[in-house]
Amino acid sequence: MSADLLKIIYLVGLLVAEGLRLPQRLAHIPQVRQKTMADNRFKGLEQALLSLLILGVWIAPIVYCLTPWLDGVNYQLPFWAAWIGSVVFVIGLWLRWKAQHDLGQNYSSTLTVWQGHRLVTTGIYHFIRHPIYAALWLWGLTQPLLLQNWIAGLAGLIAIVPLYLLRVPREEAMLLQHFGDEYRAYMAQTGRIVPRLKRSL
Repeated sequence: MSADLLKIIYLVGLLVAEGLRLPQRLAHIPQVRQKTMADNRFKGLEQALLSLLILGVWIAPIVYCLTPWLDGVNYQLPFWAAWIGSVVFVIGLWLRWKAQHDLGQNYSSTLTVWQGHRLVTTGIYHFIRHPIYAALWLWGLTQPLLLQNWIAGLAGLIAIVPLYLLRVPREEAMLLQHFGDEYRAYMAQTGRIVPRLKRSL
């Protein structure tokens, strides 16, 4: 595949990802106005991690795709790498959509628990606790296969690694505090981003 085609695939993926989220975001706006927060941990670290993610997954790739500014640090991979990247990219998009769909009204892009928030353990959440992070990992791993540039290609992973390492433990601590033994039992049954090979009955 040509570099231009790979850029188009990536940009289309970005648009599809946002297009799939848009109906949920629009539905979420009136719900937010009617709900009361039980716990909100959208602090400085959280803002920095999400800003880094936007920079790595959106801004750096868009600059690379639409301008020649980063072309001096391009590299070239075998054609099969681009095909693998494209397939896994689609899987990641589906996983992200499925996770947000299964969360329904419980979805929030920030570390927030609402009054009446319920623990979702069905759908994709029956197998893994953090499918949205799993989708981000797939995105980050395929970005250097699609955007064959040392800056734009690796920017996603550089953003996702600290997000995952710093945010997930804080998120799980918040959920343990809110749901207690229910979440502890759920943790024992599921992996974070990879399904457990053996689940207890």
